[in-house]
Amino acid sequence: MIALGIAALWLWSICLFPSAGVESPLGSPTDFHVPSWFISLFVGTGVTLLIALLPSRFCSNRAFFIMVLFGCLFQVAAVVVASLPSETVYLNTISGICTGLSIGVLWLAWSWGLVHLDVEQVEAIFVRALFFTAFGFMLIILLPTWLRVGAMLTLPVIQLGLYVLSDIAPFSALSNTGFSDSGSKRTENETPASARPVSKVGNSPSGFRPIAQTLARCLLAYALVSLTGEALRSVKPALLLDPFWLFALGMFVAGFILLLFIKHSNRVDVFGAIRWIFPLVALGVVFATDEHRVLASLGIVLIVLGHASFEGMLRMDIIALAQRSAEHKLRIVSFGLAAISVGAATGIVVFNFLSFIGNNDRVLLYSFVLLVWMILLFFTGSKRPESRQSEPLKNEDICGLIAAEYGLTPRETEILGYLIEGRSHPFIRDELCISKGTVDTHVRHIYEKMNVSSKQDLISTVKEARLSVPS
Repeated sequence: MIALGIAALWLWSICLFPSAGVESPLGSPTDFHVPSWFISLFVGTGVTLLIALLPSRFCSNRAFFIMVLFGCLFQVAAVVVASLPSETVYLNTISGICTGLSIGVLWLAWSWGLVHLDVEQVEAIFVRALFFTAFGFMLIILLPTWLRVGAMLTLPVIQLGLYVLSDIAPFSALSNTGFSDSGSKRTENETPASARPVSKVGNSPSGFRPIAQTLARCLLAYALVSLTGEALRSVKPALLLDPFWLFALGMFVAGFILLLFIKHSNRVDVFGAIRWIFPLVALGVVFATDEHRVLASLGIVLIVLGHASFEGMLRMDIIALAQRSAEHKLRIVSFGLAAISVGAATGIVVFNFLSFIGNNDRVLLYSFVLLVWMILLFFTGSKRPESRQSEPLKNEDICGLIAAEYGLTPRETEILGYLIEGRSHPFIRDELCISKGTVDTHVRHIYEKMNVSSKQDLISTVKEARLSVPS
């Protein structure tokens, strides 16, 4: 349900604002212009940050449901206003405001719900959401234009129904996670069970600086991807297929790229995402400007899959960052979503500035140069071992202390180290080359010896042991 709901939101957004120079499948007069882009991004960012600053009593599960309800209503209003035959600044402004309100509120609601799920669930949801989005986009482009508008009006209703039926709605069994409007509400200071560390070393971000650095990287990286997509709007290469079908193909491949990234990348964070995606986008920029139809079409697919999969990776990274944080989880999610929106706006601003000072060919050249520069920057910028080498030793010391206190065996101590890093059972099984039953048995013995009943209790016990160790 959650993957379908996110796919409905994603599909609604890309039908209005497709990337890689592909025009909106809705056609005129629903085609959004640059002012609507800026209005939508500005309003969406503003409402996201505003919700983050509200007191916790205004952020209950029921409040989020109301926000989703109004977000879906704003989606309908945006499509209705944008579909009116009269194109005026007044109507574009109203449509842009409705779009920004809906996208900002809905992405925040879905993302906040994902913070309280298991990390493997979050990853699987984003992969499935990409596939569902690609399939939905294919269905929409098969429809005539007037039916496409009808589909856009239907998507908010579908999304609302999926949210009600999902595990993160206030009516579900998980309504006691996150903020609750009942007497036993969970505060932001509680850490969710199973939170994969972004850098895969098990340390939690402390203070504002590391969080701000991560969000700044997300902003800059997404701005560059947005700039590349905007630059292709000035180039109309001869293509082998209709751009809509190339876009749908790119979305499908993006799902596979995201799946491979999760399984094989040794860094599930913005650094790892850039290492995987930016070379593909750079290659797409080169191919998209080629006169050969096949290469130009391949370039469009590469840029689309880079844009879509990179957005998914950034959203996963933001959710993981919030999961790892000891406090202010909602604010981290809000700031992260705002960073993506500001990054998209920055790409548009830079594109228009470069177009103003030079010709369109230079825009693509600048995009390619910036891509190469960012690849080098993030490859070298991530090599700072001095800030990460001490933490694994500290984890080993903590595991040793806990093993001595609770009588854990060497194998159980080894598995405990993986558990406090947020590793999943399949990961532990593959790393230690043992069977699923063996992993489950060891974990059960660890729980019994430490007198805990859940991963949350285990993490709390480890944190207490860590705090008791003299610095």
